[in-house]
Amino acid sequence: MDAKTGSGENWSRVAEIFARVADERDPLSPNGRGNKEMLDAVEAVLPLNQATYILDVGSGPGQVIKGVLGAEEQKPQIPKDARVVATDIAESFVKMLKDTKQKNVDAGEDIWKRVEVTQWDAKDLVEVQDDSVSHLLAGYCYVAMKDEGRGIKEALRVLKPGGCFVQSNLGDTEWGSLPDFVTQVRPEKQPHSTSENAKGWWTTEKVKKKLVDAGFKNVQAKEFPVSMHMNSYEEVILFVWEGFPYMKPLTEDMSAAEVAQAKDLTLKYLKERHPAEPFRLEGTGMVAWGTK
Repeated sequence: MDAKTGSGENWSRVAEIFARVADERDPLSPNGRGNKEMLDAVEAVLPLNQATYILDVGSGPGQVIKGVLGAEEQKPQIPKDARVVATDIAESFVKMLKDTKQKNVDAGEDIWKRVEVTQWDAKDLVEVQDDSVSHLLAGYCYVAMKDEGRGIKEALRVLKPGGCFVQSNLGDTEWGSLPDFVTQVRPEKQPHSTSENAKGWWTTEKVKKKLVDAGFKNVQAKEFPVSMHMNSYEEVILFVWEGFPYMKPLTEDMSAAEVAQAKDLTLKYLKERHPAEPFRLEGTGMVAWGTK
């Protein structure tokens, strides 16, 4: 297999793949299924018609806030005086969120005018007062943090008494395990996706313990299946090698032959698991919630 990486053409293809697998309109995708599970948890704990301040942290491209605002039946549930904030630490995602907001406003979706798009750090929400947020939502945010405990405690600080905290995370997934083939070639290398820190999110019991230890009450968690549509084996390898941010530093000192070997092992695994193209990579997601 070709071991070359990094071309502009390849990155354009990766961006197209990301846009597809991140599409919350796909009900089987991590975002599509995750949105449904998060909103179901909100409805069970503290319905949106009781919201005073909705804060979506680690918004990414905006999948959670789209779920909050996008469903026609949910629009009238959010009180007119409730504050709605979508925030991410990454400047690129903030720009995407602002563009999404403007497109929706231009399309006549007036509820999007209320969304404040900000660049805040979920581990240090200095802009948010204690006991002020009624609903804090986080889609696949804390699992990506190096110090997720700090972020979860910060969520508890800003939540008002009785407020609702809901977060989603990925557990064990086929796509997350693929960087392990680098370890088979170079045993001293350990990808973040299968590190002990990442595995600390892989069961509902472990996730619930994180929230209980942080001080949340009435903690619950639920597991659900997720999957991502892939057109070809080569598309998966491109998605992982050039799309996962930790892959370049993980493989930068590997020879072309070593990279090719790891990709060949990945290809063999994919063909054994999924004999025909296209296919869906499978995995597990979780939603956990609690109150203050």
